[in-house]
Amino acid sequence: HEAESSTTFQLVVANVAPAVDAGGNETINENTTFSRSGSFTDPGADTWSATVDYGEGAGPQPLALNPDKTFSLSNLYEQDGSYTVTVTVTDDDTTGSDVFTVTVLNVAPQVNAPADQSAFEGTAQAAFEMGSFSDAPNDGPWDVSVDWGDLSAPTTFSDADGDIDDQTHTYAQDGSYTITATAT
Repeated sequence: HEAESSTTFQLVVANVAPAVDAGGNETINENTTFSRSGSFTDPGADTWSATVDYGEGAGPQPLALNPDKTFSLSNLYEQDGSYTVTVTVTDDDTTGSDVFTVTVLNVAPQVNAPADQSAFEGTAQAAFEMGSFSDAPNDGPWDVSVDWGDLSAPTTFSDADGDIDDQTHTYAQDGSYTITATAT
């Protein structure tokens, strides 16, 4: 007969937290949808769930995970600023996260010029049509400056609705002038 001996011991297998890769920082313009794909790894045969916080104050939202351990991020950033995005994947026991920043740049208003106009020298033109501008999203009120093109001081005022109010101006000399309206 052969002699046999055995012993027993316990082996503790530690859970490994999911490793999340949501990508690096990104810069976009305001009123633009940020989108990208990400992934995670986890060697365990776990069940996973995920959340994403886009940094706009709404807090974590459920994030769908694909069977191949990928996910898609998509969020419309309407206002300029710096937003910290946090993606968190949770397995049966632990969580893993990745954080990056989306920098959203302000976009200048788009000014729409009116049709060419005429006036008489030395006479106050009662209402030069100044045009309009749009700014998505509505970042108003805006500061408007009108350069009359005749070396006179610009006219400055505040506008709240994007439809630049008609302006009065007197040209001392006849000629052709380029009027420039700037919304800031």
